[in-house]
Amino acid sequence: MNNNDMRVSGGLVRWAGRLWPLLLPLVFYAPTLAGYPYPSHEAEFSDIAVTHLPNLIFLKKAILTEGTIPLWSPHIFSGAPFGANPLSGLWYPPGLIPIFFPPHIGFSLAVMAHILMGGIGMYLLLRSQGLSHWASIFSALAFQSMPKLAAHFGAGHLTLAYAVPWLPWLAFLSVPSIGGRIPGMVLLADPRWAVYAGFFWVAWVLTHPSPAEVCLSWRRQGALILTKWQWRILWMPGQAAIAVGIAAVLLIPLAELTRLSSRASLSAFDNLAFSLPPESLVVLLVPNYGGNHELMLYMGAAVLLLALLAVFLRRARQRAWFWIAAFLISLFVSFGEILPFAEIVAGLPVLNLLRVPSRALFIAGTSLAVLAGYGLHYLLRGLQAGEERTARLLSVGLIFLSIMMGVLALVSGGEALVNFLFGALMIGLVSIWILLFLGGRIDEKIWVWALIFIASIDFGLMNVSLISPRPAVEVLGERRAVAERVDLLVDGARFYTPSYSIPQQSSADLMLGRADGVDPLYLARYSRFMDEATGVPRDGYTVSIPPFKDGDPNSDNRDFLPDPELLGMLNVKTIVSAFALKDENLKMVDQVDGVFIYQNNLARPKAWTELEGTSTFMPAEVEVERLHHRQIAASGPGLLVLSELDYPGWRVWVDGQRREVEPYRDVLLSVELGGGDHVVDFRFQPLSVYLGLLLSMG
Repeated sequence: MNNNDMRVSGGLVRWAGRLWPLLLPLVFYAPTLAGYPYPSHEAEFSDIAVTHLPNLIFLKKAILTEGTIPLWSPHIFSGAPFGANPLSGLWYPPGLIPIFFPPHIGFSLAVMAHILMGGIGMYLLLRSQGLSHWASIFSALAFQSMPKLAAHFGAGHLTLAYAVPWLPWLAFLSVPSIGGRIPGMVLLADPRWAVYAGFFWVAWVLTHPSPAEVCLSWRRQGALILTKWQWRILWMPGQAAIAVGIAAVLLIPLAELTRLSSRASLSAFDNLAFSLPPESLVVLLVPNYGGNHELMLYMGAAVLLLALLAVFLRRARQRAWFWIAAFLISLFVSFGEILPFAEIVAGLPVLNLLRVPSRALFIAGTSLAVLAGYGLHYLLRGLQAGEERTARLLSVGLIFLSIMMGVLALVSGGEALVNFLFGALMIGLVSIWILLFLGGRIDEKIWVWALIFIASIDFGLMNVSLISPRPAVEVLGERRAVAERVDLLVDGARFYTPSYSIPQQSSADLMLGRADGVDPLYLARYSRFMDEATGVPRDGYTVSIPPFKDGDPNSDNRDFLPDPELLGMLNVKTIVSAFALKDENLKMVDQVDGVFIYQNNLARPKAWTELEGTSTFMPAEVEVERLHHRQIAASGPGLLVLSELDYPGWRVWVDGQRREVEPYRDVLLSVELGGGDHVVDFRFQPLSVYLGLLLSMG
């Protein structure tokens, strides 16, 4: 080993020795290595089980069985553009980590890697801003332990768990040599969160000098040619273009899908769902164990008290003004529907595709973590006379507040008694601990470690209440017997369930095709067709087909009878229901685990020909069925229909001659045939994906 190698090795060891505390928050996520995260033990659903696990199963099987990257999925909504869906995890490189592990372990490892990365980014950012080692460590730990982040992971929001930890890196690496690359990664991880992160990034770049600006703010003979402000304004569009270019492989096909999807017609009511009620501000002081992930604001007593200290100390306030403003603005945005002009803003381009204003609370939590670092920095550095008096008064005032909270909780009682008592206890404990430090009675290092311990207990109890791991065998075994019975009955055809009686992870594991499904993006015209085919009325935007009005799939659609003929056109051979269905064309063939299984007597084959103006049809043979290719032997004259969702990118050749695809009933693929026998090839060749891939590689 030469001297350079020894210096590099020694540097890494020193860094590891200084940053090892950032491994501590991973303990909160470690239990999910044994299973999939759910919001609670009682929760029926998690987005990881409903969406991300089925997508991963499909992706792995596509690679193993066909040796190709799947751009089309035949297993949901009678076919769907897999490559255009940001939840497919196809184009975000770190999101492919789970491919190499059992899914539940892979998901957890990927999230833990992002949590660690986010902590390192926060530490480096605050060190670059001049904060001390321990102040930076504490802020990084607070950011990593953010209950809102844990709550969203518990709800299965995997892409958010990937995207949010990039936030400190957006600020730390806003330099010309890297520029738009970090925003590009955020776009690939979660385009929805990228809108919030993008506003943060723009604000940071416009208000904070880059290390390279000294070189790039040009002067000639003492005259300023380009001011720093002008340089930033000119620099940002180019970096934004780089970010969009990196993410083009997702953004271009996503734009195509979004334009055609039901999400393009979101109402202001849909956009402003889960706005933060003002009364929820109480969770700044009181932990809401097991609370709603969208409305999560709690950051722990230690973080809140140190952040308040940063606000009240003049020197800290002058340096941390950006984070104070970021907290207030993001909190303001999260109020959503109660704000003046909220509906107008929600209707603006791009913003009209977003839902849940309370996602801005991620920036509020991050800002509190940073402000806590500033408060701790000046506390450890030594307060001036006036500042020490302010810190003492603040601590004493908060002790009295904690006593009042405890008394009121005991007098009022109720379900929130434990929450209020623990919140009061933590506020009082941290306030007393700060007073003891100000009195000079405790060694600094011991005091900081004790503060980290107190904060970790606070975060730990909160985060454990928000993530409930469920064994992998239980998740994949959900309604497994029903799925296996249906697998024998459908024989390559599709099934439909008005009651979500076969979860998506179970159907994906058996490679079953379904006409229903759960996903935020589906075609508006398919939704309209299914409204008629399922008989279930739709009232506003939902993430499922069919919709579940009251959120109870087992009973919500009990009064609505599906149309066997329309479902039959989708090659639906089997209908699976938690409740009995009475229709002469539906024959009950079995009942498994209390679930009714029906044969659809009006089911059509996967492909057929029919004469124009008639309802008679003749089955056509699908000779080749691959992910992106269907080859059919059919006889004409007539219209050949393939029961696959019509979508831009599907092309057709008849006897080797390129022809135009004609939408059948506005939802399926079809082409007109002349007389005689024909070989018809439908191929999925999405120009949007190819163009995006070309731009991203460039």
